[in-house]
Amino acid sequence: MELQRILRKRYMDTLISGIKSGEWVHLFRNSEFQIDDKNTLIMPHLKKPLGLLGRMSAENDFEAAFALFEAYDKLTPIEAADPRFWNYLAIIDLYPYLRERWPNVYKRKEGTNEEGYIMEHFLLEKSSQLLRNWLSGMWWSVYLSVDEKNSEDKYWLTKVLFWNQTLRTRTMGTYQLARKKEIIMGFLEYCLERGKSNFGNFEKEHQDITEFLNRLGGAKPLSIFSRDEVKSILFKKFPITNEEI
Repeated sequence: MELQRILRKRYMDTLISGIKSGEWVHLFRNSEFQIDDKNTLIMPHLKKPLGLLGRMSAENDFEAAFALFEAYDKLTPIEAADPRFWNYLAIIDLYPYLRERWPNVYKRKEGTNEEGYIMEHFLLEKSSQLLRNWLSGMWWSVYLSVDEKNSEDKYWLTKVLFWNQTLRTRTMGTYQLARKKEIIMGFLEYCLERGKSNFGNFEKEHQDITEFLNRLGGAKPLSIFSRDEVKSILFKKFPITNEEI
């Protein structure tokens, strides 16, 4: 079986620089991305998954995230925080999926800031942007919400996280607390109990909630809280409104 490849850092930095300057934007209008093997490295312990591209649905983000995580469920957090890995997938292995999911550049949609569009949806510049980048964000969203203790459906909280793209990639993606698993799971249980039908009613509170947790983490290490404690704290601070009952 073929081993997984990643980009060499020098090539990755050149690619990102070329996109930011606009000089390499035209590459993302092509139907495929070609790269010399000399610009890549092999991950000797990680096999390239078979058939992943065919399981990446551009119409269903949860299904795509599930497929991506299952294909790379043996990644360590350190490996999954490496932009070289995600950028290789973005321009080689999963480029057709991303091109279909985010088509504005190759379709030359009028009004698109192509440099910004590519940097936002295709390429990962630094590990602090893991949850905001599309591919790495999907993998990390599942990793942080999968509940191995639930034998019936370990992805029950992952489904909640995929209720709302803005919540997943923007609100949670901008805070360091978002990489703390128990905090994520406590927050998602809180969202679930408030209900999907009421989700829009308290969507405006999401940023307030994450800012509150961030401030709480400044007073006490967030790692000391269990998910039940996080959920309880949130219900005290942000109770269910009369309109939701």
